[in-house]
Amino acid sequence: MAACLRVACIIGVAVGLLPTSPVLAQVSRDPFVRVDVTQCQTLPRRGSGFVWNAQGTVVTSLHVVAGCGNISIRYTVGGGQLRTARVDRVLPSADLALLTVDSPIAVQPLTSAVTMPGAGAELTVWGYPIQVRGLMDTMFRRRATAGRLEDLLNTALRQEIQNVGMPDLNSDVVLLDGGNLLPGHSGAPLLDRNGQVAAIADGGLERGAVQVSWAIPAARLADLARSTQRTVNAGGQIAQLFSAELVTAEDTQTFEPVVTTTAQAQPSRNRVSYRCGGAVFVYTRTRQLSELRQTADDVVGLDQLINASAGFAQPNDRFDIYQELRSGATVVLPAGAGIASIESDGLCLANLVDDIVQMLFHAVAASTPQAGQNAGNAYAQLMTIRLGTGWQPDPRWTYTGPIVRFDGLTVWRRANGQFLPGTGLTRASFETLASKSGLFMAVTTLRSRITPQSQAAEQQCASFRAGANCDLPLRVLKMQALANIATHLSTFPIS
Repeated sequence: MAACLRVACIIGVAVGLLPTSPVLAQVSRDPFVRVDVTQCQTLPRRGSGFVWNAQGTVVTSLHVVAGCGNISIRYTVGGGQLRTARVDRVLPSADLALLTVDSPIAVQPLTSAVTMPGAGAELTVWGYPIQVRGLMDTMFRRRATAGRLEDLLNTALRQEIQNVGMPDLNSDVVLLDGGNLLPGHSGAPLLDRNGQVAAIADGGLERGAVQVSWAIPAARLADLARSTQRTVNAGGQIAQLFSAELVTAEDTQTFEPVVTTTAQAQPSRNRVSYRCGGAVFVYTRTRQLSELRQTADDVVGLDQLINASAGFAQPNDRFDIYQELRSGATVVLPAGAGIASIESDGLCLANLVDDIVQMLFHAVAASTPQAGQNAGNAYAQLMTIRLGTGWQPDPRWTYTGPIVRFDGLTVWRRANGQFLPGTGLTRASFETLASKSGLFMAVTTLRSRITPQSQAAEQQCASFRAGANCDLPLRVLKMQALANIATHLSTFPIS
């Protein structure tokens, strides 16, 4: 596997999770709303929003409501009181929509910050990510570097945005450190320490395992208020491109009147979740390999794995996506794998084929580069205790050192084989070790029961894809290929 592609091989800085601001702890929750939309060209959607400048006006992301016929507003106040709303005006260049609420509840509207806080300033997003019970606050810091939207995206994503006609690729966006915007955050306000709106969470693009997220400067709200555009075309295309959370009709009818911080966030009751080490991973969605490829942090390495699968990995193969709520750490599993057990050492184990092909993963806090290195060493020791010694690196599929993405992601992928005296290769592993936003995550594919006989049978069955006694060898080859790809796809969101 190619190592250090496109970025320098250096150790990155993991950003610690930020505490709740003592100033923002006093902010009234009343202006924050959940936006549910039905009668869409696709499934119903959910986003966030806020009452802005007047009691009857709510701001949200345009991609939340585009192409839908019914919009409902759930107020935080009053245990989720429900009101209907309609689109009053839109600003496609900034992916913003202004809604007029029927019979609005009397709450104190939010106002826009006069100036954007400087680099390193604290910003808190208040929203309703679908994976979380109730309203949640997440604190970020504004990144020192400014950015344009096109700078965050690869060529394929830029082209898709151009195809739907929004938002403006040349527009300035707010980049964030210290956490992760989740699907469902779209349209949520980011408040400065004075409780004023400094930016609006755009929730980001979702074309694979991870999102690409950013925020829209609050200065664009004035442009939204002046806009004369009332509708937008290509609503269905917009919904498919962006990460407004797709939900069921039943989801739009339920509301949990809970207010929580990111550190205390609990998964929604109808979401499958697992605690793996020091983190809870929540099921979020299922996607095809062709979609997941678009947001891989190392596309060249992924393509090498796909090509090496000898056709066992196909573009329409499906994978389940699990995310940690605070950092967005993303574990990918072959669709339907589920978690077979949670081990006493904190590892989550997915048994894919009869204890022959397994995936193991966990995560622990790591707020500094040294803590990340220590966590990686501890994971290596844990696997040695679990699996024994005799492991040797496979340089064909191992990075020469960690790679660092522009947003602080540090990732190292490596392959190993276990050789025992007199028996040769008995086990093989492929793993992703990654850290970002104060968390270290390890994901490992483990192939066991390798013998000369099993290798000969798999080679013969792979050549003809059929034959006597080929059911198990073909299952093993298919699932090992998918598990290795899933491990490679496990990463952190772009933010």
